[in-house]
Amino acid sequence: MPTQGNQRGDHLIDRVRQQTEVRALQQAKRITWKRLAVAADEYTEWQVFGLWIRAVVGAAGSIPVMVAREMESRTPQLLGRIRPDVKAAFNGNGSGAKIWQDVNLWAETNIFLAASRAGWLDAVRYFSSMSLHSMKAWSYWEDIDRQWRTTTPKKFPAYTQWQCEVAAVARLSNPDSTAQQVLDAVRGVSEPEWSTLLHGFSDLIAFSLWIE
Repeated sequence: MPTQGNQRGDHLIDRVRQQTEVRALQQAKRITWKRLAVAADEYTEWQVFGLWIRAVVGAAGSIPVMVAREMESRTPQLLGRIRPDVKAAFNGNGSGAKIWQDVNLWAETNIFLAASRAGWLDAVRYFSSMSLHSMKAWSYWEDIDRQWRTTTPKKFPAYTQWQCEVAAVARLSNPDSTAQQVLDAVRGVSEPEWSTLLHGFSDLIAFSLWIE
């Protein structure tokens, strides 16, 4: 039977979620739907990248050369600034989370600066988190994190391989969720048909927001 403390905690989480959703929807009105969708997709790609780094660095207990190269290419000069702090986190097994947070902060400061200044970054975060691609990325990271805590792989996947593995995810962390039902439905639709449906839905959303 749930305790009173657990019930209060659940209610608090629900309130935070509702407030987050309301704030995101309010911010979404400040930008066109299509521009928001593009930004949310890009934000999700950065999440996929960050989770790859988090998984590899956390399991390796170091910063592998391939990770350093990808970071220098995508986040210039960041690694040089944060390397001492990341190394210090190795002792507490928090290096993966630390470097992931630093990459997220760099992306929000450099890639999504316009959204932040214009006051719709929370909307970008929210719609990114609600996307199937984001849910697949997090589900894959959770599975890999559990596996690598038990057995460290002899060879870590390159980022391109990680992207392919995320795209191929067919089972989310919560298999009973509505998101899983949507994913099952999407996997049963051909790519051209899905693109047509998605384009039509995006136009409908844009039209609805314009009316509002």
